[in-house]
Amino acid sequence: GIVRYLAAMTDRQARELAGLADSEIAALLLRSAARALYISCWQEDQDESAGMWESFVQGDNGVAIRTTSGALRGVLDTGSGDRDVFLGRVSYLDYQAGSWGAFHWFAPAFHKRRIFRQEQEVRAVMVWPSYRDLADGITGDPAAAGIAVPVDLTRLIQGIVIAPKASSWLSGLVSSMLHRYGLSAVPFSSELSREPEW
Repeated sequence: GIVRYLAAMTDRQARELAGLADSEIAALLLRSAARALYISCWQEDQDESAGMWESFVQGDNGVAIRTTSGALRGVLDTGSGDRDVFLGRVSYLDYQAGSWGAFHWFAPAFHKRRIFRQEQEVRAVMVWPSYRDLADGITGDPAAAGIAVPVDLTRLIQGIVIAPKASSWLSGLVSSMLHRYGLSAVPFSSELSREPEW
């Protein structure tokens, strides 16, 4: 199926692709993965990370959604309909010393350089167009910005963490938004905003 998928995604013939070495097929898949894999990234950790706040919140005002992998899996499975969603942990590698092993279509989505290992990332991945889409004559990107998957926020959001340097008004705004949309989650301040206890 990989050769047929690549033939549909590129301007190359299946017969030509079938004659390529595995490394060449892998390189073509990596290039097409950038156009066909849609990824939602999450951090898996019991504690907050100062580095993550600094990396992903521009300015001082931001929030983080707290959930579980089971809740994430459930809402994505329900919201995606018949489209497959793949959920997994990212492996962090030293690409100079080794590789991710035997090639798999999703390898690009679930591997990063070791320098990012503090992220402890979990990713949800969808393919568009999938091989099934191509067989049904569906081609092209659904949207450059991503794929919308409707989710049940009451199941997904189990907590809202307010950024450590957030303005005092943000907690009230988040509380009113939660109330407005009927969500029972209660926002709480980042552990980093509290002084250490001696």
